[in-house]
Amino acid sequence: MSRGTSNSETGGFKYLSFMAGKFVQRVPEGTKGAEPRELKKGPKMGTIIHELKFDKLGGQILNVETETSEYGQQLHIYLDVSTIEEPDSKIKLSLSLSSGPAKGFLSRLPVINFAEDVELRGFHIEKKDKPGKFGTYLVPYQNGQKLISFYSREEPKGLPQMVQIKVKGVPTWDDTDQLEFFQALIKNTKFPEESEEPAVAPTPEAEIDDSDLPF
Repeated sequence: MSRGTSNSETGGFKYLSFMAGKFVQRVPEGTKGAEPRELKKGPKMGTIIHELKFDKLGGQILNVETETSEYGQQLHIYLDVSTIEEPDSKIKLSLSLSSGPAKGFLSRLPVINFAEDVELRGFHIEKKDKPGKFGTYLVPYQNGQKLISFYSREEPKGLPQMVQIKVKGVPTWDDTDQLEFFQALIKNTKFPEESEEPAVAPTPEAEIDDSDLPF
């Protein structure tokens, strides 16, 4: 398993988001392999940005945090991807805490060995029973093996289920209890070290894909 991404910048912090099964890094226009994308929402709607996309992300998980921002509650995963060629290289991966990929990752948190590297793989798979609909997944692997969820529908082990409520008369699935459960799980998990993010850091303008909610 290799660390980092194959064509990232060298050294320092790299900021990635997760969309449609891809790890996405915003880069300057003209970067080799970068794809343009128009922002569809947010304060910079209509702006054209350029991004590199990756299927896999490898390194040692240093810390996991949550944050409430203008984009809602976010999950931040910090990884050490340092190599001999790129010493002191770290990645901050951010995605919506309420998204299926975030919940899928957090459901495996108790079975991750933080003393060893992990390979995060992204998937965007069409659902067999719903043509045209896709499930998006963020799955950790260690030693070449997919890590199985500690929490599942069959064995929730205390993980609350989503509750259907009405918002202005419209049925809506509420995951408040789930998010509080996962935040407590993060708080009670011992990580190798606190993040060493610079005091001033750019916030990725991610458009999070939350099409798949597994619980």
